[in-house]
Amino acid sequence: MAYTTVRKEIASSATAVTLTHEDQGVINVADLAADCTFTLPSAAAGLTFEFVYAGVTTDTSDWTFDTGSDTNYMLGGVLWQIGAGAAEFLGPDGNSNSKLNVVVPEPGTRVELYCDGTNWVVSGLVVAATTPAFSDQ
Repeated sequence: MAYTTVRKEIASSATAVTLTHEDQGVINVADLAADCTFTLPSAAAGLTFEFVYAGVTTDTSDWTFDTGSDTNYMLGGVLWQIGAGAAEFLGPDGNSNSKLNVVVPEPGTRVELYCDGTNWVVSGLVVAATTPAFSDQ
């Protein structure tokens, strides 16, 4: 689903953001001052969140996306790219990984999460020097 307007702006001071169904859409994430966890709302078919890094230099903080439960795990995956190098596909285990950690994202990073009613399908591009990682709770 393509959104044309930004639904939420994440301030640089954010360290924990609990999203609601009403927040779905494009979410601009500022260059953060500390690591931030984005907790997704309870699973419901059709929910879509698109996180876009709105900084102009490498962020100094990490992003963690959390579904809240290993029973609402992630599917899909992201492309990981370091600068102008080749991209590499990274995916969750498909049975319990309910978190995605993006370490110090760079401009161009965009992560979309779509809920199929139970699980979250992740896609996007992570531009960062460090490999993104999927994990359990």
